[in-house]
Amino acid sequence: MPRMNILNTVEREAFNSPPVFSSFQRKQYFDFPSKLRRFAAGLRNPAYQLGFLRVFLSARRATNCLRGA
Repeated sequence: MPRMNILNTVEREAFNSPPVFSSFQRKQYFDFPSKLRRFAAGLRNPAYQLGFLRVFLSARRATNCLRGA
């Protein structure tokens, strides 16, 4: 079965490259409350710390979508 081409080459490269954030946007999207950072620092494994903070970002994004932000 042939593969569907949904995106052209330029769109595919844009999709696969990381987004470019301004300084304000980085602070807005990736700043964690200090209480949350302290809790994550208490997790033993750095992979667990990263996973915990990643779940927080996903949950924050989902609640912003529900609010219409």
